[in-house]
Amino acid sequence: MDTLFLIFIYIITTIICQALGFGISRAVDYQYPTAGLTTFLVFFLGAFYVAWPIAVRIFDKLWGDRPRTGEDEATATARRAGTPLKYEAHLDRRP
Repeated sequence: MDTLFLIFIYIITTIICQALGFGISRAVDYQYPTAGLTTFLVFFLGAFYVAWPIAVRIFDKLWGDRPRTGEDEATATARRAGTPLKYEAHLDRRP
């Protein structure tokens, strides 16, 4: 569920960055028509790179306070270490 929520935040953040980049590239294209396409491409590709750290920070702000949502310290330590939880042990292919 955490992964789905993080990807959703990333998609929304990317859409917002794309809209800002499009607006900036349109303004540049209005003043300097020869630089408009280059500006658009830089902002288009840069939005994917910039949106991920922003999405992770938003995710930590919204979902990072696990004790408030009912996660105890042992479960939080296991989740951070990457160990499978007991109720998910049957999904693990390792012996």
